Amino acid sequence: MDIITNLNLATAAELAVIAAVSGLATQALKKITNLPSWVLPWASIIIGALGGLVAVVVTHDTNYASAALAGALTGGATSGLFDGVSGIATTVKTNSDAKQAVADKNDNLKKEVEQLKNLVNILQSGKATASSAASSATSVAPEATVDIPPVKEATNNATQN
Repeated sequence: MDIITNLNLATAAELAVIAAVSGLATQALKKITNLPSWVLPWASIIIGALGGLVAVVVTHDTNYASAALAGALTGGATSGLFDGVSGIATTVKTNSDAKQAVADKNDNLKKEVEQLKNLVNILQSGKATASSAASSATSVAPEATVDIPPVKEATNNATQN
């Protein structure tokens, strides 16, 4: 707050009023609405800027811009501007992580598709090779005959040995 008074943006009394009003208004806003917690510091900054403008009107001052800036800074300080920035940073990081997870999943799916394509190509080339080998074998090789002894003779031969 000393920085704001050293910059001659507002008097100490105006800053105290702005801080009290923006802090109370932010707490009331938190209780009344279901706003996410990262929105509240930004709302406090806006409330502080409006409080600064009200303070200018009440004190019959003419420097609206510096009063609004002082109110915004005070509102940010009372609510914890860090919470607003960290809330947005957390949201951005969460979105970034989600996008990275989707990209990783897409990469994995692309690899699986490539593996399936390779498998199909192998199966198709194997089918073509097998069918060509079968057709060439039937056209080149003569019919083979196999002598199978009758069952009785095979049984008799087995008992004699």
